[in-house]
Amino acid sequence: MQDTNAPSIIEIAPGRALPQLLVLTNLAKLESKFGLDGLNELSEAARTKGLTINDAHTWTDIKRFVETTTAWDGVLLIGGHDIIPSVALDVLPPELKKVVGTDFDPDKWVVWSDDHYADFNGDGYPDVPVSRIPDIGSLSFVKACLQAVGASTPVSRFGIRNSKRPYAEIVFSFLPGTQPILVSTPTIASSLSPSEVCADQFYAVLHGADTRADEMMGEDDAGNCVTALDVASVGYAKAKVVMLAGCWSNRHIREPAAQVPSTGPNFLSPKNSLALAFLARGSVAVVGPTGAHFSPREEPFTAFSGSIHMDFWEAVRKGGAPAQALYDAKNRKLKQIVKGGLSPHTLACEFKTLWQFTCLGLGW
Repeated sequence: MQDTNAPSIIEIAPGRALPQLLVLTNLAKLESKFGLDGLNELSEAARTKGLTINDAHTWTDIKRFVETTTAWDGVLLIGGHDIIPSVALDVLPPELKKVVGTDFDPDKWVVWSDDHYADFNGDGYPDVPVSRIPDIGSLSFVKACLQAVGASTPVSRFGIRNSKRPYAEIVFSFLPGTQPILVSTPTIASSLSPSEVCADQFYAVLHGADTRADEMMGEDDAGNCVTALDVASVGYAKAKVVMLAGCWSNRHIREPAAQVPSTGPNFLSPKNSLALAFLARGSVAVVGPTGAHFSPREEPFTAFSGSIHMDFWEAVRKGGAPAQALYDAKNRKLKQIVKGGLSPHTLACEFKTLWQFTCLGLGW
């Protein structure tokens, strides 16, 4: 007889065929938050999808999993910084940092990064894509991320850009649909309608702030910032793929990496984080920077984040998974850097762009 009191097993990534993913967490810490029943529910759902949630406390643990197969296609982290830590990464080689100093960058060239979890060969660069599902202390949130349904054929788009970021018009042309990109100003968050934000793919190029993650800002003719996007305005959003391209826009940790208090970092929730709000509403992936974002100012707009935006959305348009699309875009950025010929400050900005773009959600 079936136990009617037993929890039903969730279906992970319904309708999506996942690649071979190395799933990492700290099982004891995850159990302390969700209880043994909650942990077992996640583990059984993973097994049903052909995945195993592995217990990874140290790099030695991860290396052991890596050595069991050479066919990992990606790394999925389950849990926030207190379960499986991000790295506060100094993105610059020491020699370059001596030349450019730290005053130019508000993050002092230090950003949150998860790429080290996929550096299988120890060369300092990830070998496969990485994505993270923060736990935010909520089993229902983790389950929502795992159960996200991908849009098989995206047909609609939403875009909004800062009035001083015209390159976003070019990037937006890569997204399917006919909706024009909005500009802020005049567009502000309170003027957005549910029908406008209810699109399959979502692209925002706006200002962000290190002190809050629940809004992004446009700019008026006088240079004053106005709220162009906030948690309330995306309450009807249904986007499966989201790029939040603004300073500090893709954080699950409240503080930027260079501003963590001595007591340790604090954490965000869907109520005070745009990125987490999208995940709570069923987005497959949210990508964006964890630190101050550098936008291109001159054509062909491929400097700094410009090429990341273009390459990411072009790959997604062709059917690429968001985590893989971001990984490939970052690889192309690395090739730009290796070619050389850049001034020290330009090179520093390119390095930071390379390392600070991250993926949240079950991004395959």
